[in-house]
Amino acid sequence: MAILSINIDRLRRDIDNLARFTRGPGPGVTRLTFSEEDRAARAYLRDQMEAIGLRVVELPPGIMIGRLESTTAGGPAVMAGSHIDSVLQGGRFDGIVGVAGALEVARVLVDNQVPIRNPYEVVILPEEEGTSFGAVLTGSKAWVGQLTSDRLGQMRRADGVTYLEAMERYGLPASGLDAHRLHRGRAKAFLELHIEQSVVLEEAAVQIGVVTTVTGIRGFDATLVGIANHAGATPMARRRDALAGAAQLMAELERFTPTLGAHTVCTVGQIACSPGARNVIPGEVRLSIDFRDIENLDVKWAKLASYLEEIATRRGLKLALGQVAGSEPVSLAPPLQDLLDGIVVRRGLSGMRMPSGAVHDAQIMASVTDVGMIFVPSREGRSHCPEEFTAPPDIERGANVLLDAVLALTSA
Repeated sequence: MAILSINIDRLRRDIDNLARFTRGPGPGVTRLTFSEEDRAARAYLRDQMEAIGLRVVELPPGIMIGRLESTTAGGPAVMAGSHIDSVLQGGRFDGIVGVAGALEVARVLVDNQVPIRNPYEVVILPEEEGTSFGAVLTGSKAWVGQLTSDRLGQMRRADGVTYLEAMERYGLPASGLDAHRLHRGRAKAFLELHIEQSVVLEEAAVQIGVVTTVTGIRGFDATLVGIANHAGATPMARRRDALAGAAQLMAELERFTPTLGAHTVCTVGQIACSPGARNVIPGEVRLSIDFRDIENLDVKWAKLASYLEEIATRRGLKLALGQVAGSEPVSLAPPLQDLLDGIVVRRGLSGMRMPSGAVHDAQIMASVTDVGMIFVPSREGRSHCPEEFTAPPDIERGANVLLDAVLALTSA
């Protein structure tokens, strides 16, 4: 068979069309799980998949699957996909490149009447970003059984609606969660095409990244408690200023974290100060801490947490740390890394193996099947913002690598 290639014009059209399903005029894309924008995007994808003969189903906890049946007896499905939910005012490529790329692969298989021994499934996973319900990778975790119905019933968005309630309002029964759980043996492999969301590929002038490991994450809510007092009458040496303590804590996070390892990162993304008055010394500060690494995550966090406690104690503050989210570092399947490397070479592309500093549904899927992940460059490393951009030729190259991997896995 001649070498097949995806149609970048069709793929770009899908990306552009999906970007229209956003809350408000922008900037960027805001599409939250089970929102009206999410429903409209799913309807668009359903239409596109059904138009080429895929059988489309939606399952609790919000999984959407477009299935192309095998031309023989079948077997476990080869899956490819990603997510369509976004952060607030995010970009149009995060997750979408993987979904549109998987859809375009299906079109190529159908257009060329490619005989496949294993079914091929386009998979759209919900609530990857955690924007609505507060925890990343929620949909994939629930699908593979890492999150129970009870836990989903406790996870609430800002208006108080739980995940289960929102799912049922969308039209998916909570009672079907266990029945539709993804078990080992159901999938032969899961492939995810994704923008890199960093500068490594661009700065190295490399076209394709083959992901070796996906980072783990620990998310914490931290509270620093001091004493609120008069801003004018309290001498500087007598203050227990929670906000000043938080400022020192954040500066020390930035300084100390790199000493723990080359892939260790820590971010404070949210902060709230109380009482929040111009003439009152802050008595309490709440902030978020996002801590990530590809190895020894808990050991490194223990060192960092101990250091933070020392800072608080020296300033006469009380520090409370509560974990609110977490996922483990995951090494992806070596045979699929080898497969992707070989495809990159045969396509005449430049490639490199690399870890992922962002979390992805791929790492959760690795608990039930072999997983491979393909990165394409992000301009200036920008992501989770309206400036997020990956050039069409880069998307085309990544989608062609995905296509060849699907062909290899469905024909073997």
